[in-house]
Amino acid sequence: MLIQRALGILATGALIAITVPQLSGNLSLAQARSQRHQTIYVNTASELLKAIAPHRTIVLRPNTYNLSGLAVPANHPYLERNKDTGGLMIKNVSHLTLRGEDVRATKIVISELAPHVLSFQDSHQIQLESLEIGHVPQSHAICLGAVLGFHSSKNISLRDLNLFGSGTFGLWLENTQQLNLDNSVIKECSQGIAFLSESRQITFRNSLFVDNAGGFNLWDHSQARVVGSQFIHNQALKSKDYSKALLSVKGPGRLQISHSQLTDNHAQALKGEGAEHIQLFSNYMHRNHYSR
Repeated sequence: MLIQRALGILATGALIAITVPQLSGNLSLAQARSQRHQTIYVNTASELLKAIAPHRTIVLRPNTYNLSGLAVPANHPYLERNKDTGGLMIKNVSHLTLRGEDVRATKIVISELAPHVLSFQDSHQIQLESLEIGHVPQSHAICLGAVLGFHSSKNISLRDLNLFGSGTFGLWLENTQQLNLDNSVIKECSQGIAFLSESRQITFRNSLFVDNAGGFNLWDHSQARVVGSQFIHNQALKSKDYSKALLSVKGPGRLQISHSQLTDNHAQALKGEGAEHIQLFSNYMHRNHYSR
């Protein structure tokens, strides 16, 4: 009797008649979703662009995918060239995953100076995994674009990425929500680690920030937290257009750094503008140099 009650089958036949079709319907819905999502393997930059679409996992075989100079496929509903920078923008896409087979041998690059390497607009449920991404400009050229840009997007997962300069920032976020960066590296960017404007619920975990010419710049109402990460040999004093402090909050936002290591960083100060909105706790700090 108790077992029957626990299973919910001590009831009238009408109850059973309702429960079984509901279960069947849920299974059908799950099957439909599974059939709708596709996994596609690509080997070239052109194949990558053609494959961009919602509800897709695109697996990039080991190669260097140079997106510069490629024509956008005709009438592509999810790709366009940015009118200002000429860079590729992925737009209005959801449930898209870009995954490299080997992070050490799978690169996405551009040679132009102005655009972000990859840029997403009005998109959600985006995942980037096991990729190396960055600019490969001519020697001594100065980049104006970041490595990854997200605009009016949400529910973003970035995992096992190597984001390298000379892009301005590893991440450039505008009006973006619920982004997580995990187990990744941001290195050698020419202005800083990350720039956020009107972006919230942004989390960096177990990541390495090394040899960047700046740190975190949060503007407007942006909110972010960094957990279990390492800041090593970043030189905020070199920043030209952004804060020369390692951490800055310009506006009523909030930045929290916890359980992280800060070593051999150089800046005017650890906290710059909006110091009262920057929280630090349970961090290890060693051999950092601040000029004031």
